[in-house]
Amino acid sequence: MPEIIQRSLVDLALNNLTSGLDKNLAGLKSSTNGAWNRLTEARKAARKNLDNLYDAADSDRKKKHDAEIAAYKGESGKPDAPSYDSHQQKLDSINDAYKVKKKEADESFDKDCTEAENEFREKSKEYIAAYIKNVNVTLETFQSAHP
Repeated sequence: MPEIIQRSLVDLALNNLTSGLDKNLAGLKSSTNGAWNRLTEARKAARKNLDNLYDAADSDRKKKHDAEIAAYKGESGKPDAPSYDSHQQKLDSINDAYKVKKKEADESFDKDCTEAENEFREKSKEYIAAYIKNVNVTLETFQSAHP
């Protein structure tokens, strides 16, 4: 005679199963949220670094620009004074150097963000793989306990 299945045991088994699955999902959400927070912090740090690099480049440009203007004005009117074209070339060179520094800062920012995003993707894949493994273990445990 087959064993009589009691409804309360079925309910208990299903509750245990759903509880295990809920814990697995909560773990996935928690891990993913943690990874997202690290990504957000990395982006903030990269943005702050970019702003600092921009500020430093701009400050350097202004100092060199002001020094060149002062030097040109100081030499103005003297017989061996540099030409206006020479002065303008120096100013253009200062501005070109500033543009290069800004471009390097932009590239550094892009690199930092890309690295952080790739790390987030990799961690997410790891967390999802662990979630799937844990769900499978939970289901196998349930099936072996309730054939």
